[in-house]
Amino acid sequence: MNKWNLFSLSALLVLVLYSCGRQTNLELALEEAGENRLELLKVIDHYQNVDNSDSLKLKAALFLIENMRGHGTVWSEAIDTFRNRVAEADSLLTMEPLNTWWDELAKNHHPILKRDLNYVKADFLIQNIDGAFQAWQEAPWQKEIDFGLFCRYVLPYRFESELLAYGWRDSLYQEYHTLVKDARTVKEAFEIVHDTVWKRLLSSSSHFPHILDVVAMQHQRKAMCVQRCVMLGAVMRALGIPAAIDNVGRWANYSRNGHAWAALITDKGTYSVYEDERVAKINNRIDATEFELKYPIPEDFPMRTDFKKRCAKIWRSTFERQPTEDVAEDEWGKNVSSPFRMDVSAAYGLNNSVEMQTDRAVKRAYLCTFATGTDWSPVAASEVKNGMCRFEALGDSVVYAVIGFEKEKPIALDNAFLMLNGKKHTLSPDKSMTGRVVLTRKYPLTGKWPNEWAPMPGARFEGSNDKNFTHAEVLARVEQMPVFRNVLKVESKQMYRYIRYCSNDTCDTPMAEVEFWNKGSKMKAVPGQSTVKKVELSVDGNTLTRPDITPGYILGYELEKPAVLDSIVFYPWNDDNFVLPTHEYELFYYDRGWVSLGKRKPETYTLTYDRVPAHALLLLKDRTSGKEERPFTYENGEQMWW
Repeated sequence: MNKWNLFSLSALLVLVLYSCGRQTNLELALEEAGENRLELLKVIDHYQNVDNSDSLKLKAALFLIENMRGHGTVWSEAIDTFRNRVAEADSLLTMEPLNTWWDELAKNHHPILKRDLNYVKADFLIQNIDGAFQAWQEAPWQKEIDFGLFCRYVLPYRFESELLAYGWRDSLYQEYHTLVKDARTVKEAFEIVHDTVWKRLLSSSSHFPHILDVVAMQHQRKAMCVQRCVMLGAVMRALGIPAAIDNVGRWANYSRNGHAWAALITDKGTYSVYEDERVAKINNRIDATEFELKYPIPEDFPMRTDFKKRCAKIWRSTFERQPTEDVAEDEWGKNVSSPFRMDVSAAYGLNNSVEMQTDRAVKRAYLCTFATGTDWSPVAASEVKNGMCRFEALGDSVVYAVIGFEKEKPIALDNAFLMLNGKKHTLSPDKSMTGRVVLTRKYPLTGKWPNEWAPMPGARFEGSNDKNFTHAEVLARVEQMPVFRNVLKVESKQMYRYIRYCSNDTCDTPMAEVEFWNKGSKMKAVPGQSTVKKVELSVDGNTLTRPDITPGYILGYELEKPAVLDSIVFYPWNDDNFVLPTHEYELFYYDRGWVSLGKRKPETYTLTYDRVPAHALLLLKDRTSGKEERPFTYENGEQMWW
C-alpha cells in the first residue's frame, strides 16, 4: 500500500482546499520535506480528525508547516556533546567551564544545518501546538492577543537556529508561571518575566558561537546577547506572551557588531525595555545605545565623551516567511532581503526618509552605512524608477551612501550624506577651499574609557634607593583624570634607582605603559617588586599590553643606575586607537569614492594634514595595525565621528 494511504483523505483535501494563496507554500514544504513529509501529514491528520472546536489548531499546524522552509538547527557532534554537558550540570554554570568545554570540543567541530522540514517529527509539533494553545487560552490576557498575533509570536517553536528540545514549553511554564499568576495584562506579565530572566541569565561574551536549546540553557548563569534573547523569548512564549527578537544587525557608527533584545508585540504596538529599566514602552529608546558615564567629566577634559551608538535600521527575526525583493542580481542583495526578517524601524521611531535622483543606468540602489574597518555595506534597497530612488524609516545622526551596480561593479550614485535632525546634508568636498586638520584618533572615544580613567587620580609615583621602599619620596601624583598620554613633571633633584607606581585603594584600571625621562632621554627600566603579575608589560614599549592588576596595586621598577628624573609619562589601559608616532597612517576623503591624501608617520601623538578639502567626509586608516576605523568630519578643530 502506498504510504500516502496511511492518512485520511481529509488531510490531503486540506492541502488543496485550505487556501489558494497558501497552497504553494504547503506544497513546497511537503516537497522539501522528502521522506519526513509523512510526519507533517500526521500533524495535519491529527487536527483534521478532532472536533470542530479545534479548527484553529489545524490552521496553526498549517501555519507552522508552510513556514518551516528555510528554518533549521546548526548541529555537530561537538555541539551535541557540549549541550549534554550543560544539561547534566548540577549547578548554574559560569563562563569559565563553558568556554573551557567548548575550546576543547571546537577542535572537532564540523557544523551542518539540520533543516526542520527533514528532521522535526509529528509528536514535537503536536506537543508544541497544544502547549501554545493551552498557555494562550488560560492566560488572563488572552483577549489582548488575536489569532494572528498568536500564530506569529506565541506559536513558533524557534527564534533562530537554536537546538530544539522536547517538552521545552512545559519545562519553562512550570518554572516561571507562578511569576505571572497575578498579572492581569500582557504588558504587566512581559515586564515581570523580562526583569526576572534578565537577572537570572546574565550577559557575557562566550566562546560558544551557537545557541543551545532553552532546556539546557536553564543550567547557564551567563550567556551572550542573542542566546539570552532566545531564552527570554522562549519563556515568554511558554507563558502565552507574544514575543519577538528585534535587532540592530550592525551599528551604523560603531564596532562590527549589532545588538538584539526581546520585544512584546501587541495590536497597540511594539513594547521594549531599555537597559535595566523595568517598564516596557512603545517607541522606546534603542537598547544599549548609550555609554553611561559613571563619573563627572572635568570641564578641561580634551576629548568629547558624549558618543552614542546609532542605528540605520531595526529588524525583527520572524518565523513566518516574509516577502522578499528581487535583488539577487548582485551579491549585496542577500544583505538586505531575507525571508525571515522584517523591517520594524518605524516601530522604534526611525522615521526619516530620503529621495535621490541619479542619471546612472542602474535598476536598484542600495542605501549603505560604513562598516567599521571595511567600507560601505548595504542596509536597504530601492528600485530605481525614472531615475529616482527612495528610502524610508531611517535612523538619524548617521552617514549614508547610495550605491548601485553597473556591469556587476559598485558605483556611488552621489556623495555621502549625513541625516541629522531629520534633514539630509550632502557631504561634498570643496577642493577650492582647503585647510589643515590635526588628528588624534582613528575611531570615536566611547564612554567606556573615561569610566576606566576617572578612578586613577590619587595615585602616585615614588622614588627610593631601597628596593623595599623603607625610605621613599613622592615624585609625582596623578591629580586629574588622565587621557592617553600623560606627562607628570618631577621636581625632586634626588637620584633614585627604584621607582614604583601606587594606585589608589579602589582603582582597578590597568597601567598600559610607563616611561621615565631625564633630559630628553627615556631611561631603561625593568620590573621590580610589585603586587601583581606581568609588570614587564608596562615597560615593553606597547601601549596596548598591560599587567594583571587588582585594586590598590603597586608596580615596581628598577633603573639601570640611580638617576634624577625630570618627568614621568604614563599611558593607562586604552583601545589602541590614538595616533602613535611608530605607526604609518593614510588619510582619505570621500568624493564618490575614497581619495587618498597620502601616507605619513607622525613625529608626535598628533597627525597633521594640510590642503584637506572643506566639508569632506574623512577616514584615517592605520597602515601598521588595527581595523577599528570610522569616518568623521572635521568641525571647529574637532573630529566628529559618524
